[in-house]
Amino acid sequence: MFLGAYFGRADRPIVESQPAFPADCAASSFAAAGFVKEGRPVAAVWRGNLLRPEWWAGARLGWVPDSSGAPRWPLFENGSSDLTLHFDETSRQFIVVQAVGFGPADVTMRTAPELTGPWTAPQIVYRPPEYYRPHVMIYSAKAHPELAGGDLVVTYATNTFQFAEHLTDGLIYYPRFLRLTRCR
Repeated sequence: MFLGAYFGRADRPIVESQPAFPADCAASSFAAAGFVKEGRPVAAVWRGNLLRPEWWAGARLGWVPDSSGAPRWPLFENGSSDLTLHFDETSRQFIVVQAVGFGPADVTMRTAPELTGPWTAPQIVYRPPEYYRPHVMIYSAKAHPELAGGDLVVTYATNTFQFAEHLTDGLIYYPRFLRLTRCR
């Protein structure tokens, strides 16, 4: 089974400026980049007007109508169903943030100069301290470029595979916030 991230859009793409990180920063330089729908006009898309969705069908076919029988083409391998994608005006890169792993997982980032790629491999930008906890589940890593407090604010969630821990540990199930700093 091929796992990847498939992206769709409604009408033509629109990109908003958001802070993130340059693609050439090493992951070690950082201190503690589903479906995406884009479109124009922005107001219609924000209201949920996706009457003419299109899907990426690879470089040869480009964007195809939803009604097309063309196969959808993944933009990158090992995408998760729970990730964020935004455009960073400073680096002029698209950024994907996601958790990689099942159970213990790392917060990763990948970048591309265009929505359609080429995408870098995921780089670990943060290993949560909960990673080493028995029975842990780390998931739902997301970028929040709309939040102030760092060059990029990222959240992730934790949980446990042991039901009894939910009753005895009030710290296991809530989102964690990270303040990532752009490498200079």
